[in-house]
Amino acid sequence: MTPLRNKGFVTRTNNGYIGEINIDDVVFDINCTFWSYEKPNFIWLQRNKEKIFNEKTNTFTDYTPYPFFECRANKQNKKDTFDYCGNFMFVGFKYKLTAWFEDRTEHQLNLSIERCEDQPFLKKMGELGEKNKNI
Repeated sequence: MTPLRNKGFVTRTNNGYIGEINIDDVVFDINCTFWSYEKPNFIWLQRNKEKIFNEKTNTFTDYTPYPFFECRANKQNKKDTFDYCGNFMFVGFKYKLTAWFEDRTEHQLNLSIERCEDQPFLKKMGELGEKNKNI
């Protein structure tokens, strides 16, 4: 089951929280880790690493696939629910991620993604264009 555009989910398994995310029609597998040093608690979402097989040595090597995704989302207390909110950069665009549990059993964490209004990369490109125009 492929998630809808700018949606995703992670499900609790024996190996932790594992799922899929769809960011502007780029779909990939992710994992989620829960952290709680002090207040506020947060989650860490990232794209799974891939393995490549080396036929000469008969071993697998980990590598980080491109485009890479990772996001730290802090816990937000809204009414009776706990949401996680965070920002991340993906292929030059800034996105906002919101995560919430589907029910009280905390079996599935749903994800929603939207582009932010402020885009630092596009702003910088506009500044460079204006600078080069004046030369």
